[in-house]
Amino acid sequence: MARMRREEVFSPDEIAIVHVMNRVVRRCFLMGDDPVTGKNYNHRKVQMEILFERFAGLFGIDLLDFSVLSNHFHADLRSRPDIVRNWSDSEVAQDSRTRTQCNGTRTRTRKGRDDSLDIRS
Repeated sequence: MARMRREEVFSPDEIAIVHVMNRVVRRCFLMGDDPVTGKNYNHRKVQMEILFERFAGLFGIDLLDFSVLSNHFHADLRSRPDIVRNWSDSEVAQDSRTRTQCNGTRTRTRKGRDDSLDIRS
C-alpha cells in the first residue's frame, strides 16, 4: 500500500511541527572519524548548520532544533503558512531561481546577505 501524500497528512494552512531524520548510505560519514578512510569530517557540522538555516528561510519553515551525528541527522521543523501567505509571487520566483541556481558555493538568504560556503569537501 502506498503512503499517504503529505497534503493528506498536513494541512497547508495549519502550522505543523515535525521531526525529520535522514541517514547516509554506503558507510559514509557526515561527521567524526571515518574508520575506512581515516578522514575526520567534524568540519561539516558548521556547514550543515549554515545550510539548515539558509534553506529554512527559503522554504518558509522554522528550524527549531537539529542534531548531526556521524552517519545521520535529526531536525525539528515548524511550517510557517502564516509567513508564506504574505510572500509575493516575485519573492517566490526569486527564491526559486536562487534554489535552482545554487551550485553549493553561494546563495542569497531571505535576510539578503550572501553566505559563502563550500560544501564539496
